[in-house]
Amino acid sequence: GSGWGGSQLTAASRCLVEAVNQLLQLCSAARPGVKECDGAVRELQVLTALLDTAEDEVVVELSYFDCIGAITGSIEALSSSLAILPAAADRGDHEALGTSVQTATHTLYDITEAAAQAAYLLGVADPSSTVATVGVVDVGHLSRSAHLLTAACESITNASRSKEELLTAAATLSKHSNAICSASKVAAVRATSSPARREFLRAVKTVADSTAALLAKINVLSSEQSESARQACAAAARPLTEAVQQLTVFASAPEFSSTPAKISDGGLSAQQPVLQAGKHVVSSMVTLVAMVRDEIVRQTGSGEQLMACTKSVTEAVESLVKTIEESCPGGRECAEAVQRLTAVLDQVDQASHQAVGHALEPSLASSLQGFLKQVVSVSGTVGDHIRPVVAAAKGKPEMIGREVSSLVVPLTSLAQAAIGAASRASPAHLQGELLELCITVLECAISLVKAVGEAKGNTQNTEAHGAVEGAARLLQEAVGELIAGAEDACSESGLVGGMIDEIVKAISHLEGGYHDDSDSEAMTAAEIYVQLLKSCEAIAMATQDMVMKGSTTPATMAPLRRSLTTAYSQLVGSITGTIATLEGDELSPRLMESARSLGEALVRLLHSSAAVQVHPEDQRSRDELAGGAQDVKRKVSQVVSALQLGGAGTLACLRALAAIRE
Repeated sequence: GSGWGGSQLTAASRCLVEAVNQLLQLCSAARPGVKECDGAVRELQVLTALLDTAEDEVVVELSYFDCIGAITGSIEALSSSLAILPAAADRGDHEALGTSVQTATHTLYDITEAAAQAAYLLGVADPSSTVATVGVVDVGHLSRSAHLLTAACESITNASRSKEELLTAAATLSKHSNAICSASKVAAVRATSSPARREFLRAVKTVADSTAALLAKINVLSSEQSESARQACAAAARPLTEAVQQLTVFASAPEFSSTPAKISDGGLSAQQPVLQAGKHVVSSMVTLVAMVRDEIVRQTGSGEQLMACTKSVTEAVESLVKTIEESCPGGRECAEAVQRLTAVLDQVDQASHQAVGHALEPSLASSLQGFLKQVVSVSGTVGDHIRPVVAAAKGKPEMIGREVSSLVVPLTSLAQAAIGAASRASPAHLQGELLELCITVLECAISLVKAVGEAKGNTQNTEAHGAVEGAARLLQEAVGELIAGAEDACSESGLVGGMIDEIVKAISHLEGGYHDDSDSEAMTAAEIYVQLLKSCEAIAMATQDMVMKGSTTPATMAPLRRSLTTAYSQLVGSITGTIATLEGDELSPRLMESARSLGEALVRLLHSSAAVQVHPEDQRSRDELAGGAQDVKRKVSQVVSALQLGGAGTLACLRALAAIRE
């Protein structure tokens, strides 16, 4: 089953088994030890059912590593109980056999509960599973505690209970009463309506007072063991069980309920090794109990066989612990995350090498401004995921896979945005800076994921916690530096973003080839060449003036940038409208290529001018502006050379070329 209903069923099953055992103890005339073995068999059947229903509900409030600790902590008690069996069989001590079986079975219940909880946590740890949402009160836990408390109350009035058994029942009663009161206090805090809060707080007081009254009567009963004392305990137990029952009914209202987890196929698969190991423990114990019962009935003195069988039980428990340790959630997701992030890092590193060699092709998916805004936005998302990853690594192993996977997704998007921004950025140092900052972020993220994989969510692994915190701090700093770098670049590109978009659009027109232009068709070939040369001359002159303004008054470069953009757009318009008039098949590609190279050089020049305007004292930016200007002038010369070979206006082209080279 799923949800709190399944929890109620499991708890009720155990209560029913205990009630049946009590009845059989009263009615059975069998020799000592038989009834304990029969009761153990019925309790082991409950454990099998518990493992069958553990797939999608919380079984007990334990973390994954607490489950391991609970099992390892119970091994010694289990081994002590089992060690009595062979010697007791050899000497025919049937009472000792029955008591040891009963004690071992109770210990095995705690072990199986922990195993079932570990399996549940493995299921919800799968990123495709849906985690349970906590309501005002966890009705499953409340119902389980209520059933166990009621069973303890009923067992107290059993006339055959010894003083030790009464004290054990009193301890159980106190434990589950405290759990019920704690759950009610939490519910009172979470409840949104005043009447609900008052009802939960009233229940806390009633349960606490009734428990105190009953414990006082139990204390008397443990001393007197009289019928009147037993009747007094029964009378004191009634208000407590009634209060708990009323509270359970009230808390079961839909407005207070939780949403159960939904375990994915991957989660179910991850649970199976632990569930199977747990069932093997139970089946080994069933075999042992059957052998003990047979020994009591037949008196064969099979101490040696019992010793081998007890060894099988302890080995099964040890194997269960090993299986839980090896199945620790998050390990597979961490390994996959490192692999994915390493592949992304390789992509950014390759883009960085391309940028150094001026071979990084501009991405047309967005503008520089758009890419930079995306870098800033996604970097913020990455930063938001860091602390949840750390929290999972330090104490929530079932959340590691989900949190690590949530971190990888924005990092992948961040890398693509950084590559896109770098492809549209200029000067060259800005490309390199953006990509290096992104590489640092990815390297820090890989280190964090590796540290998380080592920590495993174990609260006791404090040394690994330090490594996780250190890696998280470095990643946070790297993200902050990338955001700052992108914002600086964004402020620079804001001065030239629109004009760069115009130039990029013009370049795309060049790549599209010939466009029918009615104005160009009305012009003669000589007039078209004159217009092309004028555009080249305007670009050359504005470029020269920009270098001068950059050295003296950078803030006044805006008109020059606009002149460059307008002149280039006119140049491309003339070329695409009249490319068919060129003489020679080889001339068209040459002119188109030289014009495209000129556009790319202008993009870099505009970026450099913006960098100088934002940081006028930065000598590197000023040097890149001067170098960019020289590159633009060379590209203009190449355009004019291509026009010269077109066959018309040759003399004018030569004169223009000479003037530009001076």
